[in-house]
Amino acid sequence: MPEENLPAVEKKLNKEDIDEIKTINEDIFDQSTLDNSKCIQVDEPRRKAFSSTVHIKTDSIHFDFSKTHVSNNEYTALLCKLKGKNIEENVEGMFDGKCINYTENRAVLHTLLRDQSVLDRVEKELISITNKSIKESVSSKTTKNTTKKLKTEEAKCENPECTAPKKECKCADEKCEQKDNSFAGNQQEEKCVNKENAECTDKLKNEKNEVFEELMKIRNFAEDVHLGKIKGSTNKKFKYIINIGIGGSDLGPKVVCKALESFKVDHMRCHFVSNIDPMELYHKLTKVKVEETLFVVVSKTFTTLETMCNAKLALKLVSKMLKKSEQVVSDKHFIAVSSNTEEVKKFGISRIFNMWDFVGGRFSLWSAAGITIALYLGFKNFLRLLTGASVMDKHFKNNPLESACAMHSLVEIYYTLLNYDTKCIVPYDYYLRDFYLHLQQLDMESNGKSAKKNGKLTTHSGMIIWGGVGTNSQHSFFQLLHQGTHKILTEFIYTLVPEREYSTDGSHHTKLLSNCVAQSEALMKGDGNSDMNKLFQGNKPSISIRLSKITPETIGALIAHYEHKVMASGVFFEINSFDQFGVQLGKVIAQKINDTIDGKIDMPDKEKCGCSASSRHAVEEIIKSKMQN
Repeated sequence: MPEENLPAVEKKLNKEDIDEIKTINEDIFDQSTLDNSKCIQVDEPRRKAFSSTVHIKTDSIHFDFSKTHVSNNEYTALLCKLKGKNIEENVEGMFDGKCINYTENRAVLHTLLRDQSVLDRVEKELISITNKSIKESVSSKTTKNTTKKLKTEEAKCENPECTAPKKECKCADEKCEQKDNSFAGNQQEEKCVNKENAECTDKLKNEKNEVFEELMKIRNFAEDVHLGKIKGSTNKKFKYIINIGIGGSDLGPKVVCKALESFKVDHMRCHFVSNIDPMELYHKLTKVKVEETLFVVVSKTFTTLETMCNAKLALKLVSKMLKKSEQVVSDKHFIAVSSNTEEVKKFGISRIFNMWDFVGGRFSLWSAAGITIALYLGFKNFLRLLTGASVMDKHFKNNPLESACAMHSLVEIYYTLLNYDTKCIVPYDYYLRDFYLHLQQLDMESNGKSAKKNGKLTTHSGMIIWGGVGTNSQHSFFQLLHQGTHKILTEFIYTLVPEREYSTDGSHHTKLLSNCVAQSEALMKGDGNSDMNKLFQGNKPSISIRLSKITPETIGALIAHYEHKVMASGVFFEINSFDQFGVQLGKVIAQKINDTIDGKIDMPDKEKCGCSASSRHAVEEIIKSKMQN
């Protein structure tokens, strides 16, 4: 939080005071205090104290936490508690590449993928490529024009001030000498750079180089696809992309592509396949021309069950449809993003993009796992997305305790400790309609834990994330938000400027935003009525997040904000936000059941694996149905 926006109590505390406070007085979370006496009231000083604005170039994201119950004193206590958990050291450790993922002994470096120094280097390289292209184009035109003008054997010198025949003048020699000197200068500069790189033995700097190389590889591939230099097996340009992945290999890129749909490359279309249910793949194949379709298979290990089943099925179906061998189709129509190159080669894919161990799936859209974003939106817009995220990284890194990310985290922690089990995210923007799905994975997979670093959690460490889009949701589940008895924190997201204004009278967007603001106000104020059926109790908390407009930068910054919010909450609860062992057990049991249905093993009995009567019955019915059909 900026200094001028700090709650009043926080302003009165000096550094020594904050350092001394290490625990929260549990009395401030007394439920009776909240229900009986503490009503949400928002005046201008409170609005300023519990708001934060992050600027991203000419745009901005404004976070308003004022329509909540948390008081200045409570917020300050929570802030001191977070400081006592060493949030600053943890944030520094994350950016420095320390193994803060302690259960898997891994660094957590998704921020490195959008490191500003790397992005600056990419921008510089792109400018160099553009300038080189322009020079080559000009040189080519000059050569053609010169050839046409050479009508005599004694061609004139290119120097307009020289009157001597070309073969007698020395201008060309001087030019060559200048060129040689320039080349020598470039060599000297390269030596300096190489010397500097040789001294950079630090692992982090080597990884930055790898990230740069991978970004340029993504750029070159996307550019060649868009220009038609890379084509399919029938020599047609690619116009469709089908991304095959699951979890972070699907949700992140999909949400970004939907959010930034209006920025897409004109002729490109993209689809996503994640579910092992073959109907999803079949449905998506009906929407494309397979001869113009590029399949992007994303799996860190390249052994993910759902992804590999879908990739194999897609390969088989496309080969049949195009009447080409699977080897030709995999070579021409498939690319892979993985860290397991051996498995990729076994599959038959020759174009491979890298993933790193230090990037978790739900944080991977910034890596080559987001190549679908670059293909669909263009590499420059992908770079803009990374730039926006980098701005939020700087905001969080420079002062974690005063960041919007920490404030967001602490407000949610406050309600978690008050037994608010769910948070409902409602964007009032069509392009953000599925945004909550990515946040659902990001939040619940990261912080849905029961074990602390040194022991067992005695409280919830996160909320159940769900949501919908406004105004549709007002006509479905808002009834429960307003008059239900569940404790729910609601989060509104809206944009000031619409991407496009389609309206008979120019008022559609105004009506949309009016509804958004009205809903947060209605949740807070309620409406007293003697008829209990018509009573709105009010005093229900909400958070509002306002984007100036949707751009690659603001979307990148917003996603990065949520990533850092999740990390801050993990530090507070002393959990590891970067592992996900909870996804494993179901996979193991599913494999046993699958082998049973396929007849590879006998029906498991209760003594062998603890299979319940309910599950045994389900398996028997599946086997029976399979035999009949």
